Amino acid sequence: MMKTLIHVGLHKCASTYLQRHVFPKMDAHCLRLGNYPDVGEPFLDEIRFSETFDAPAFADRVVRVAGADPCGEGRLVLSHEALSGDPHGQDLWDPVRMAFRLRDAFPGSGVLLVVRNQFDYVQS
Repeated sequence: MMKTLIHVGLHKCASTYLQRHVFPKMDAHCLRLGNYPDVGEPFLDEIRFSETFDAPAFADRVVRVAGADPCGEGRLVLSHEALSGDPHGQDLWDPVRMAFRLRDAFPGSGVLLVVRNQFDYVQS
């Protein structure tokens, strides 16, 4: 079964660097949802707003768009800053709801969070 890594891109914590320079060098199928406006935004909207969420169907679509083999031994990396919620604290994007939905869609997946010193964050 394919292993999945979900990068919850906390804002101003090197997400773009990871997406551009680290994830592409991994032996993985990387899906930076923001790079696929026709597909990524509907995926994000489904995680954030959908009243009915079909986790297995969602996972199948993500794997297909990423060009991965769901039964393969490779790794699937999902990455987007919006998975951490709204940077301004608006409750439109419920990060807890998104986390539960991703857990249901990709059980047993790993989660990568990168944090940053608060003083550095403010200065950036």
